Amino acid sequence: MRRWWALAALVTLSFGADGSGRALESSFVCRYTEADIAKLEARIAQLEANQRAIVARIKQLERLLVTHDKVLKTLWKERNTAQKGVPAPADSNATTRFKPTLFQTKAALTYYDKPGGRALGQLPEGYRLTAYLKKGEWVRISGHFPRKKWEDFGQEAWVRADGLRKIR
Repeated sequence: MRRWWALAALVTLSFGADGSGRALESSFVCRYTEADIAKLEARIAQLEANQRAIVARIKQLERLLVTHDKVLKTLWKERNTAQKGVPAPADSNATTRFKPTLFQTKAALTYYDKPGGRALGQLPEGYRLTAYLKKGEWVRISGHFPRKKWEDFGQEAWVRADGLRKIR
């Protein structure tokens, strides 16, 4: 145990004409009794125990953060894998991302506002378009070549994948 002694020194100095000081009176007075010191030591022990508990909690939270970080990295990896075209095993109707690809229609093809949704229009046979999203047997049109130059399709449009031929 630590002993905490508080001493107050009472020193009276007087200064001479030459600026040198000399001690005239000096006495030490003890301000705390043994009971006060015991209370202070008990309080210090309590504070040290609290500090140990806080340090232990911090370490526990750090371990929890490491665990959560590993889980988040695993989820991120699964998400990125799914976006690269690996189909999600649980839901075959999930939208998956694949490498942007150039397609050509095999025959006149109807395009829709969503997979199996409302028909928006027709694409002629041999029409070239690009896509990078797939949902089940449907492909979302991302762009086309109306004037032999690529342009954004301008609206969300889906076509059946079986009506397309992959060019590159």
